[in-house]
Amino acid sequence: MSNNSFTTSFTLTQTPMVVFDAVNRVNEWWSEKVTEPTDKLNDELIYQHKDMHYSRHKITELIGGKKVVWLTTDSNLSFIHNKKEWTGTTICFDVSEKDGKTHLRFTHLGLTPKC
Repeated sequence: MSNNSFTTSFTLTQTPMVVFDAVNRVNEWWSEKVTEPTDKLNDELIYQHKDMHYSRHKITELIGGKKVVWLTTDSNLSFIHNKKEWTGTTICFDVSEKDGKTHLRFTHLGLTPKC
């Protein structure tokens, strides 16, 4: 994996399909309302938080119970120097199962974490 990405992961007790479905219910976990629908290939969703964060995403890959990929097609982040930093980046949610637990890996390709 490239150094030009942010990745984090979680281990959960829910089944892979429950976790996959939760990922696709974006309005339940992102802090502000997201346009719907958010669970079909080629859907486009928009997230807006006041004048601080705008981003538009297209669902480019959807593998039931396993993977969701969004391409960020536009962004405007007022709180950072590069306001279009997310534009052209890819957000991946990978779901897998091991030893009866579900692993969710979130990767934002093209976004480099900074301390």
